[in-house]
Amino acid sequence: MSVTRDSELEAFKTAVDLRAYAAALGYALDRRESWRGSSVPRNGNGDKVIVKKDHDQHYVYFSVRDESDNGSIIDFAMRRKNLNLGQVRKELRPWIGKETASLTAFPALPVSTKDRLEVDNAFRRMADASRHPYLESERSLPGGLLSAARFAGRIKIDGFGNAVFPHFDLEGLCGYEIKNRGFTGFARGGEKGLWLSHREDGDNRLVLAESAIDALSHAALFPAPATRYASIGGEKEAVVLRSQAERRPNRADSMHLARAKEWASWLGDPDICNPIVAWVADRDIVVDARWAAPAVPVSAANKLHIRYIFTIDITLPGLVLTFVLIAMPARSTSRNNWPSYAV
Repeated sequence: MSVTRDSELEAFKTAVDLRAYAAALGYALDRRESWRGSSVPRNGNGDKVIVKKDHDQHYVYFSVRDESDNGSIIDFAMRRKNLNLGQVRKELRPWIGKETASLTAFPALPVSTKDRLEVDNAFRRMADASRHPYLESERSLPGGLLSAARFAGRIKIDGFGNAVFPHFDLEGLCGYEIKNRGFTGFARGGEKGLWLSHREDGDNRLVLAESAIDALSHAALFPAPATRYASIGGEKEAVVLRSQAERRPNRADSMHLARAKEWASWLGDPDICNPIVAWVADRDIVVDARWAAPAVPVSAANKLHIRYIFTIDITLPGLVLTFVLIAMPARSTSRNNWPSYAV
């Protein structure tokens, strides 16, 4: 009998989609804060949880408000409806084999490793950095840029005052970069991917920079409403970009895009993926292009001690892909008066 009852508990954890159960309790999916490996349901009372699938195929959750509020669908039901274990069994039995047509539809959740669960848990507890002393004073990024909807949730501040930039891959959040004056770190157990801004309808340009701060600097210097931003996190692609950028600007050159398909797939956006993937078409492509050194406002250049900004534009159907390299010291001497940022 105990085996049967234990099997029932296991079925609750694996066969009942916690997101669908939460929806039945009045929770709605926050699509802007959700990604492929994590779903974020919230209710009208301010309760916000993260739902993932662990290595045992269990749907698990944790609350961003209360560190003690976490576990499986059993714990979720116990806490939200004040039930004991026997009452939870009666509550969840009708959900086993429930017709999916009667439930809210959700995309499949990929399994998350223990490291990813811990990375996601730590990241979600950080506050959004709508203002940040290091980014504003040391890197001269305008506060209006940091608080723009384009970058909401893509710049965080941790308990030590560090600036935190989330990295994403095909499975969702995979790690985060940590920056402060004289310090660069990365999430324990995390992996490097792409830092990404939000996408908006009508976007027609993607700016790829070596780091998140470089991408933000480009956004501040050259505001463009229909532009989304990404960084390649300092990986070996950045080494190639830097080696080419060290050559003299304004001369005909070539940019090798053998990994453009992988970059596009990480972005997880058909508007971006399809033109690049179709164009690269599973083979190495060499694209003739011209390096440019766009004009930088003198006041900003002086205060940032910018040596150069190189860009290369690759024009695709419906999309301009811009690679950016900004050379500047780690610190600026003072704030600047960059143009107001608009999305």
